[in-house]
Amino acid sequence: MLLYLIWATRPIMDSLALRGQNSYDSPEATNACLKNLACFAERWEDAVPYFKLFQFLYQKTHQPVGSSAIATDFPGVVEAEAHLDQLKKKYLHRAILGMIEDMMYGGFVQYEELADTLVTEIL
Repeated sequence: MLLYLIWATRPIMDSLALRGQNSYDSPEATNACLKNLACFAERWEDAVPYFKLFQFLYQKTHQPVGSSAIATDFPGVVEAEAHLDQLKKKYLHRAILGMIEDMMYGGFVQYEELADTLVTEIL
């Protein structure tokens, strides 16, 4: 959910960053999630698909807009899709599945310009 919120509000956050108003701590929060999932994956085999999928989505949400994939050992699209298929078989709530697929395949409609009143209401 945290990654989805970061991904969905990226146009707003990018707009604020251009104005010098970037003060949110999402990288620290998502790094903490990544570390926790890594610990679970080391101890529990069933957590590995969650961890690998989170790694992929983490990379996707934290790379600069318009850049190519970050050169890391994070999974690529094919591996992420395989892990997503594993999770679908075990039962993944359709709302969560929808968020994951939006982030993976770019289903979110990004607005070209948001009204300043909307941005201040969100903050």
